[in-house]
Amino acid sequence: MKRNKSTFVNILLILTFALLIGGIVIGQAQEKKVYINGIDPDFPPFAYVDKDGNPAGFDVEAVDWIAQEMGFEVKHQPTAWDTIIPTLNAKKIDFIASGLSFTEE
Repeated sequence: MKRNKSTFVNILLILTFALLIGGIVIGQAQEKKVYINGIDPDFPPFAYVDKDGNPAGFDVEAVDWIAQEMGFEVKHQPTAWDTIIPTLNAKKIDFIASGLSFTEE
């Protein structure tokens, strides 16, 4: 009787572990979070629109690599430089990776 109880507990533990792992895998298979990156398309070689109309450049490639490593997707939104900060403040883009740096201004 003790052996049957021990076997039952072991089977229960194995099933619990399998369900836990299955839940983790299913959770990872859900849609990735998509963030919108505001880029100034007139800032080559860092950010520009290529001949096919796709965002390109060093900043675009760097953000794509980071997104891949961190497990999210990124959409690059070309935005005029003079409106890029207001666009961020209006929450139409999630971040800016387009030659932006801190200054005393």
